[in-house]
Amino acid sequence: MINLLPVLRRKKKIKQVELARALNISPSYLCKVEKGLAEPTDAFKESCAVILGEPVESVFPPQT
Repeated sequence: MINLLPVLRRKKKIKQVELARALNISPSYLCKVEKGLAEPTDAFKESCAVILGEPVESVFPPQT
């Protein structure tokens, strides 16, 4: 899975622990998602997009 979550998070100067807290998840799970080790749910993707103010497709581009 390709995701731009860590790039956009850093660009908006949001710490990993802050985003995890906002999403009500553990920082370790967020780290796994950012590294591509865990497959996030659609609800998780939508929540990330809302918090980052980006479309879901910008945070988690569709795979080709």
